[in-house]
Amino acid sequence: MTGHPTSATNRRLGCCLFRFVVTVFTILLTYPLAADTIVLDDFSTSITGAGVAGASGTNFSFDNLGGGEYELSLIPNGTVSWSDTGPGIFGGTRKVTMAKTGGTSPTSAKIFSGVLEVGHPTNDVPLSVSLEYNSTSVAFDQVDLLVVNMQSVDAEASESVFPTLTLHNGTTSAEKSFLTPLTVGSNILTLSSLFQALNSRNVTRVTLSMTAQTGADFKINSLLFTPTPEPSGIAICLTVAAFCCHKLHRRTLAHRARKTSHPADHSHGST
Repeated sequence: MTGHPTSATNRRLGCCLFRFVVTVFTILLTYPLAADTIVLDDFSTSITGAGVAGASGTNFSFDNLGGGEYELSLIPNGTVSWSDTGPGIFGGTRKVTMAKTGGTSPTSAKIFSGVLEVGHPTNDVPLSVSLEYNSTSVAFDQVDLLVVNMQSVDAEASESVFPTLTLHNGTTSAEKSFLTPLTVGSNILTLSSLFQALNSRNVTRVTLSMTAQTGADFKINSLLFTPTPEPSGIAICLTVAAFCCHKLHRRTLAHRARKTSHPADHSHGST
């Protein structure tokens, strides 16, 4: 005896359609079109030898870990500033400034293999980290959000690392401090009030500052300016879902009608 395959096929088709619609819908909500994304920093450029050689400040040192990897050690009451030039950076150059007033143990930091990693001792004094990017004027016409992608955050950092974003258009600056701490995953920072304060969407300098109120260890793997997901894209996805469900429903009804009219058609003897 050979069972009719239509019901099983319908179920498989339904599952595939459901997975497809959910996947597309998630992509539309989370990842806008790449063409509209402005990379602030993907951290593919590590701390460079030139950056180490040109670093300035007090109570700091860099350890050469080999293979082009350097690690910062910032001693209590230390400040340090250095610049790295390379790909994956808005404007081509990233200036990093770190400072801690007081404390009892060194703070470490490194940028390597696409990750900015900070190790700040538990119960130490607040730590400030500033990332500054300069460029010729860039039109931010299509972007509305800054996405801070956190790879990992320890228990201390999950409640203590607060970002502040500053945009500059060549003549005027606008700053916004965010009251929600950064957590693991994609942290969405809205830009609308900054553009309103600037009265412009042309940007020449971006500064992202982070203050860790307590000791904290965290890793960031990218900073991206993205547009808000288009309502039209979401509507298209929902329309496709509705159409697929309608077609599947009609196919199921037709199959049931055939079973009722011709019950003998669903089993065939074989010799």
